[in-house]
Amino acid sequence: MLNIRKATESEIKYFKDNPKVEGMMSQDSDQVVLRPKEMSKLTPKERRGLAENENFRLFIRKNKPQLDFKLTDEQKENLSDTDYAKTGNDYQAKATILARIYTGDKSGGKATKEQTTLLNKLAKEMAK
Repeated sequence: MLNIRKATESEIKYFKDNPKVEGMMSQDSDQVVLRPKEMSKLTPKERRGLAENENFRLFIRKNKPQLDFKLTDEQKENLSDTDYAKTGNDYQAKATILARIYTGDKSGGKATKEQTTLLNKLAKEMAK
């Protein structure tokens, strides 16, 4: 089940100031916040995929699984223009890549065997 809430005024300002950001995990709750529809360039299908992506990341944040795998060069490149590329954001970078792969987002890159095994395990846990 997707757990989405409306953006607050400060989040709307954040979306205005960060035009590349279409959605995010709420920092103060276990909910997903999407850019308001009237500000978004995404189709309804893309918005749903984004919500599923962020929901998977929420699951990772709540359950704190070990993410003992390496990112491929392609995956690192796909994150190079994000905050996840910064030193110290390894866990969030890995969570983001797994979520992208989970939702079929091509920017997740080609999954390794280790990533696929972990992803299948987490997806089963999430479905419970």
